[in-house]
Amino acid sequence: MEFKLVSKKDGNSVRVNAVSEDGRGLSGGSFIIRKAHLNNREVNFMLVGGIGTAPENRRLGLVRSILEEGNLIADRENCPISVLHPFSFAYYRKFGYERVSD
Repeated sequence: MEFKLVSKKDGNSVRVNAVSEDGRGLSGGSFIIRKAHLNNREVNFMLVGGIGTAPENRRLGLVRSILEEGNLIADRENCPISVLHPFSFAYYRKFGYERVSD
């Protein structure tokens, strides 16, 4: 299935949606930039959330594409850290996330 990514920035938040050629929403996720103090210095970090895909659109690489776009956003915004609270630690491990707490 062909799809494209559409990003919409609103302040410190970016919503990325995967849409079909006819404009139908297939999947989406949100990336929010925040500041934190780490080792006595302020750093940007990214919250990842709202990742969702309808069952009929799964296994098409949509989430992977959305998270790859999130990585590009993190690079542009100088975010060395990103965090999410996953539904499955094993699922998100394949995208480079590691379990650090429950």
